[in-house]
Amino acid sequence: MTVRFTEDAKSDIKAIYIYSYQNFGRQQADKYFDALSEKMETLSDVVICSDYSFVREGLKRLNHQSHAIYYREDEDDVLVLRVLHQRMDPALHMRDEPT
Repeated sequence: MTVRFTEDAKSDIKAIYIYSYQNFGRQQADKYFDALSEKMETLSDVVICSDYSFVREGLKRLNHQSHAIYYREDEDDVLVLRVLHQRMDPALHMRDEPT
């Protein structure tokens, strides 16, 4: 399965890296980014995740340290919709149509 990212997810990941770099330094930012990337690349193998269909049909959530990866999958691929801080309400940050 291929993992794809919406533009929102790409922006989220970039913002997470910048925040980590500015607050914790390059080494920690790289370490967090690498671990987050590895987690996202294995989303199709995840057995335990949270069903977030109450926010959007087919939406799933997988936590990674301070962040939550919101995604959906079909037979061919996994689409990462957003990567938000766990305290953020996904219903407020999901677009009607992912971009």
